[in-house]
Amino acid sequence: ATLQIWRDMPHEPHVDWQDPSLQTFNRTIFERPSVLLDGFFVARDGDRIVGLSYLAQRPDGDAEVGDTGVLRDYRRRGIARALKMMVTRYASDHGIRRVHTDNRADNAGMLAINRELGFVPGEEIVIFEKTLAP
Repeated sequence: ATLQIWRDMPHEPHVDWQDPSLQTFNRTIFERPSVLLDGFFVARDGDRIVGLSYLAQRPDGDAEVGDTGVLRDYRRRGIARALKMMVTRYASDHGIRRVHTDNRADNAGMLAINRELGFVPGEEIVIFEKTLAP
């Protein structure tokens, strides 16, 4: 289910997230040493995982919200907001003083959630792309 959430999330266009294997997902998320596994939260509907959010420790002592995602059929119910609140509360309870997050500029729902929760815009990054002839 977490892989399905990951596939369903809007990601940056320069990364091939369209069909990652379960091994790739596990390597990207669970096997990264910076991911705080006890700072990984899921939302459930019965036995089904319908949302997730987690923290990764940064070298500077801050933390970063790795992803916050909710299955499409479960969006607009406050699940992403609740998950992001849980990861930021976890960070605060564990002495982390600053939490970073990012999202696509066209993801109005997550932009609104981030602003509502007190996140402020920081550094802007522009991603360039060039198609090369074969």
